[in-house]
Amino acid sequence: MRKFLSVFAVIALVAMMTSGSAKGNINKISPDIDLSSEGPVAVIVELRDAPVTIYRKTFRYKLLSVFRRSPEVYYERNLVAKQEKIAEEVGKIGGVVHSSYTYVFNGFSCTINGNKVESIAGLRDVKRIYPDKKAFLQRGDSDKIIQADKVHKLKDKNGNYITGKGIVVGVVDTGVDYNDAELGGGGFPNNKVIGGYDFADNDSDPMDKDGHGTHVSGIIAGSKFGVAPNAKIRAYKVFSGTGDSTSTSLIVQGIDQAVKDKCDVINISIGTVQGEGNGSDPESVAVKNAVQAGITVVAAAGNTGCRSDTLPFPMSAPASSKYAIGVGASDDSTHGVISINGKAIIAQYPAESPYFSGGEYTVVFCGYGKKEDFKDKDVKGKIALVKRGDIYFGDKDLNAKRAGALGIICFNNIAGFPNIELVSETNPNEKDFIPFLFLSNANGRFVEQSIINNNKIIISNKYGLGGMASFSSNGPTLDFYFKPDLVAPGVNIKSTVLNDKLESWSGTSMASPFVTGSVALLKQVKPHLSPDEMKALLMNTATVLINPDSGKPFSPFLQGAGRVNIYNAVNSDILITPPSVLFGSGEKTHSQTFTIKNLSSNVFVLSLSVKTFSDESVDVDAPSSVVVSPKSSSTFTVQFSAKDSVKNNVFGEIYVSGANVPLHIPFAYIPEFNTDNMLENVYTNSNTLTPSSDITLHFTVGVGAKTTENDVEYTENVADEVKVSIFNGKGKLVETVFDKSPLYIGEYSVNIGAKDSEGNYILKNGTYFYKVLYIEPNDNAETKKYLPVVVSMEKGGSFTVEGVPESSMYFIPEGGKTLLLNKGEDFWVDMRIALKEQISNVNMFVSYDPASLRLLDVKQAEGVSYTSFSHSENNGMLHISVSGNFHKTDTIFRMHFMAMDNDTGSFTFQSITYYPLNENIVLPPLSFKIADYVRPWDINGDKIINSADFAIFEKSFNLAIDDKGFNPNCDFNKDGVVDSSDFFMLSKHFGEIYP
Repeated sequence: MRKFLSVFAVIALVAMMTSGSAKGNINKISPDIDLSSEGPVAVIVELRDAPVTIYRKTFRYKLLSVFRRSPEVYYERNLVAKQEKIAEEVGKIGGVVHSSYTYVFNGFSCTINGNKVESIAGLRDVKRIYPDKKAFLQRGDSDKIIQADKVHKLKDKNGNYITGKGIVVGVVDTGVDYNDAELGGGGFPNNKVIGGYDFADNDSDPMDKDGHGTHVSGIIAGSKFGVAPNAKIRAYKVFSGTGDSTSTSLIVQGIDQAVKDKCDVINISIGTVQGEGNGSDPESVAVKNAVQAGITVVAAAGNTGCRSDTLPFPMSAPASSKYAIGVGASDDSTHGVISINGKAIIAQYPAESPYFSGGEYTVVFCGYGKKEDFKDKDVKGKIALVKRGDIYFGDKDLNAKRAGALGIICFNNIAGFPNIELVSETNPNEKDFIPFLFLSNANGRFVEQSIINNNKIIISNKYGLGGMASFSSNGPTLDFYFKPDLVAPGVNIKSTVLNDKLESWSGTSMASPFVTGSVALLKQVKPHLSPDEMKALLMNTATVLINPDSGKPFSPFLQGAGRVNIYNAVNSDILITPPSVLFGSGEKTHSQTFTIKNLSSNVFVLSLSVKTFSDESVDVDAPSSVVVSPKSSSTFTVQFSAKDSVKNNVFGEIYVSGANVPLHIPFAYIPEFNTDNMLENVYTNSNTLTPSSDITLHFTVGVGAKTTENDVEYTENVADEVKVSIFNGKGKLVETVFDKSPLYIGEYSVNIGAKDSEGNYILKNGTYFYKVLYIEPNDNAETKKYLPVVVSMEKGGSFTVEGVPESSMYFIPEGGKTLLLNKGEDFWVDMRIALKEQISNVNMFVSYDPASLRLLDVKQAEGVSYTSFSHSENNGMLHISVSGNFHKTDTIFRMHFMAMDNDTGSFTFQSITYYPLNENIVLPPLSFKIADYVRPWDINGDKIINSADFAIFEKSFNLAIDDKGFNPNCDFNKDGVVDSSDFFMLSKHFGEIYP
């Protein structure tokens, strides 16, 4: 279950303007309010006088403090008196006032007919009227990941263990189940939940009916597993019952009361998308004033993924506020890691699955995991490898269990990586499953092919791998401010829920309290730091997370400064402000002065270095060192400059070493503040490939897969599948050099060489084409049965191969046919030579996937003189040994196969020897594809693409789906119209012949 409190605009809030003329009154009202409505709308009214927190900073307050105790009490009474007078006027107009605020926001919420809102704007002292908003819940050994367990063993200067002792945390949420043993137990208030209020139901009992606030509170301060187990909680309930929505007015009221109650830190897992760094909405104003009053505010970034055309600015307010610590979610949950053939594959456990015991296992491929797939298969004490499809995941697991398997590995049958549940269709109440790991299609096929000759794998369980949650909201903000600030574990976080239970939930709501608990620990150790300094220190010392597929750090707009590391923060004697830099959007040069604060009695000589992680770079002119004296501050200035040639985003870090803890400052440059496409920045470093010089292909995955949660459509941080393939001059697939599913957004590079991993030449001299393909599942119910995946975007180019051997041995389908196959079809493949000299002996091993293909026969070629011919086959490895008199262009032998199951694969030379060895040769693989949908261009079904198909196509050209004569078989891309795009696809396949 994923949770986070996400606020969506429905009704009106208040901004800051003065009263005056009729035109001036209109200017006070948010344009989101329907002023023509005769029905009630909810609004928040802001008044001109400053709230108490701002008043405390005035000269008048300081002066009165000399003569009068607690002058803010008198000031607050004055605010309340003015509010009551205005509320009386609102009542006369027909409005109903609900709640009022004085500490971080001066105003009140009310309901009134839309056509009477302007009358409120005309009242004296009314500054601005905003729409009220509804908010929705979005919902997972994590204290070890942020190293809080190490901090608990340390002591503060008073000799107390660092556990959050003396720190009070305000939790603005759904309330808290204070009867939970980890949260005090035995009523309200208690020794853990020391106070709070139910603003949603307007009573003094903040008992949680939903569980979200209890889960959050358990992460912060649960007595057993909380980040700050000795911190106290004040619960401000702003959600009624089990409802998943609240209003901005209640959130502001919770913040207001938390400040009034002198909380040290506030956690807010609530927000509205498209937040601004300098937001003028009431909750952002309240957060700003709370922070300026000395209270650290931590807020969840939101669960709406990366910036895209679907949702251009997913960062939520108030996490987007530059005053708050906005927290995204990392994925540090336990994964199974499968090691095979030198590759470590990360696999997902469904929540219902037990974990594998670490160790070596034997794997047996068992089709789709149906009962009949286990017939005649020995899986006792082994692991069953199965494909997704045909039956429920839970039934695959139970079938493997009944056959004696120790566990099961299942891989996807199409692009993508869904969140799956282990549920049985035949027995929905069954919970006793054996361990189950889920893999992407690409990784699953790798395992399937790798176990052909060695079916042993090693499984280990790893947590804290530092991935990013696919849902975590990205920055920057709508008004170009660096966000999020940090990330923390937010996937499958186990914590307290209602009725003394523990559950695993996921969401940035779960990440935010890890940072809140960290602030509580830091506050105990360094109580004199301001909220801005707390934020900076946590960012300076965070752990930068690395994308495992690129080897580069994740974008700072995804991870901020990194994953919070409270052990580093507690031990650091240095902090640097500001803790991040963002420039661009028309600004090509930027000067930034940083302040280094030394908290210790030692002098530090600090060294500075800069590193850029993007394909392009900006010039960064920074001093090489800075000296900072004890208990004092020093400054240094950095000049950033981007050349006109820089067209893409640039990310980097300024590293500061020489203190007791290494520090870093992320920086980012965005040339143009646009949303990215699926594929960006596709290019090669060279157009020529030789045996001694490979080509590096660069590309950027700009956005992930589209999804919907709580009726909100957004774009994830992972793409379903990205593939890089090489084609020859005739458009035939030569090799797939990169195939990842899923794949994080970010920059990637792929090496393209003339040789394969075995050292065999695979590319002849000539022109080749590379294509980067962004692949997604087909969601069209009418077409996905025969077209399960679609290429949503394709970008590419060409390169030339020079200097490789001219001779080759290669596979060629009989009659030059194209190996796009349907299940059950049989076909012949010839092994042919193209050599300068004749040879007399060939000994080779050829590999193929026995799950996809069945070998029917191997025989000699006609017209060739043999002195010996032998062959043997073992689970997808065909051994051929022949001798005779083979001329320069002979066929050496022929192979007869049958297509058995939908899949893609290739025939590959694993090893080869031949005599006499007079020359190096090229050994290209031969690719095939088996599927129900592989030949849509063969419109008339005669197994050849020729003029007859073009004649059929011509009759439907320029027709749409509702036009008479429209032929759906000619609409290859299934966009409802037969047009030039379809013609281009058909033309590319002209002349192909099929088995």
